[in-house]
Amino acid sequence: MTSGSSRSAVQRSRTSNDGGALGCTHDRNPVRRPSRSASCSAQTRGNQVTSTARTQLKADTRAPALARAFVTDEIDDAELRGDVVLVVSELVTNAVRAGSTSIDVILTTDAQGLELIVEDDAAGVPQPREATPESLGGRGLGIVEKLADSWRTTEHAGRRKQVTARWNAR
Repeated sequence: MTSGSSRSAVQRSRTSNDGGALGCTHDRNPVRRPSRSASCSAQTRGNQVTSTARTQLKADTRAPALARAFVTDEIDDAELRGDVVLVVSELVTNAVRAGSTSIDVILTTDAQGLELIVEDDAAGVPQPREATPESLGGRGLGIVEKLADSWRTTEHAGRRKQVTARWNAR
């Protein structure tokens, strides 16, 4: 994230509206808008609304572009959207290159910020590498590290793994 101004756009008052494009309950948060191509849901606890949108992709050469389009449809704030689009592109590309067959992309917003999860079934856990200027790859997780406030990898019983990137509300 390059500035505090876009982070502050993550934090908005959460009030539910009457539906959205998919009949889901979405908050009136200008950071998020309902997607026409994804499932979505909202949960309310007290005054806080947590909105989640998800899409499932076949892991092929089109997957990174489809993931970028999904994120673009879901996030209104231009600066935050640019960072999340770049991160999702890197993570989905990694999953495709690692031999995944299916990829889930999940966006969640709440009062604490925005979370991006890319889940896939490729073997192994991604590790950051140091790329040289001549390297054709190895920069993706460095980009994630630079743009997100935090990130982690979680492996689930050896079958699927999740890479989670988080942008905190300011």
